[in-house]
Amino acid sequence: MAFKKALVVGASGVIGHGIMRHLENLAGWSVVGMSRGLAPRSMAAMPWITVDINDARALELHRDMLADVTHVFYAAYVPDADLAREAEVNAAMLRGLLDGLQSCRSPLQRVVLFQGGKVYGLHLGPVKTPMRESDPRHMPPNFYYDLEDLLVERSSMSDWTYTLLRPDIVLGAIPGQPLNLAMVIGAYAAFCKALRVPFRFPGSQAGYRVLMQATDADLLARVSVWAAEASIAAGQAYNVTNGDLFRWENLWPALADHLGLDVGPPMSIRLVDHMKDKGELWADFARRFGLVTQDYRQAIGWAFGDWVFHTGFDVVSDLTKLRLHGCHELRSTDEVLVEKLGQLQARRLIPPLHDVA
Repeated sequence: MAFKKALVVGASGVIGHGIMRHLENLAGWSVVGMSRGLAPRSMAAMPWITVDINDARALELHRDMLADVTHVFYAAYVPDADLAREAEVNAAMLRGLLDGLQSCRSPLQRVVLFQGGKVYGLHLGPVKTPMRESDPRHMPPNFYYDLEDLLVERSSMSDWTYTLLRPDIVLGAIPGQPLNLAMVIGAYAAFCKALRVPFRFPGSQAGYRVLMQATDADLLARVSVWAAEASIAAGQAYNVTNGDLFRWENLWPALADHLGLDVGPPMSIRLVDHMKDKGELWADFARRFGLVTQDYRQAIGWAFGDWVFHTGFDVVSDLTKLRLHGCHELRSTDEVLVEKLGQLQARRLIPPLHDVA
């Protein structure tokens, strides 16, 4: 079996965390994480590089860990309200990493780049559905386009190839990441329980009824390894979701029933504003239940919940290409959310939902 070493860039995020955990015990692989910050406490025992990938000299200092990297899973992202600036910054990061790996003479075979709904223009408004990998680009700027073009250019002059994966609403069980919807739902449920109020959907009427999709972080990790190894995946882009569709009007009451909460009608609030005053209650949770993240400002990404719950148009990806190319992973989003809420409680990232009064 050929030796494979993975470098997971953005390893502390919801996508990177899932890949690190999957590869940690996968035969034939070794793995090292990379981020701008230190490894999270839950991942402190794993090989880790803390570095600014824009700094070629800093990357060279880690030559001993990079010189045998064969596969890169790239999930790093720096947001910016200025989309042109966002594209410039993120392209510079990937360029810096590729330059660093080339300088370290890493025997690179494939780069797996994670994109998202923005590649189809979801951040700009309604899009054609189902979204297909062959859909034309929208008017730039879009940082995903810059990253993809960079991979196309660099791979054409190198021995390595690339694959693009396009998940949607990745559901994982890690602390306070800004794009972690499971954490948003779990924390919101904990507040509802503690305050003895119904578990009302905190979004718009339209958002309650549109078709949605999601991607289990563990499923995405398995598909990522397939994408890194399958010869057919070289130079390809794939949508990756659980394979089902849902409407919150059906899923939300099912979650409420699982949690033993009343539902009530949707309540069109903005969580970023409406949950500002819950810091003391979170601090009480942290003391009583030994929560991992005690700082309320760092614990929950309410803004991402607002974006998802107020989406007023269908979000549907076509998975035909992924299936035809031989990857058949499927999961029920209902089951995934229940699973993630259980994991969040077990890892003391949210209070135990059966006892938060």
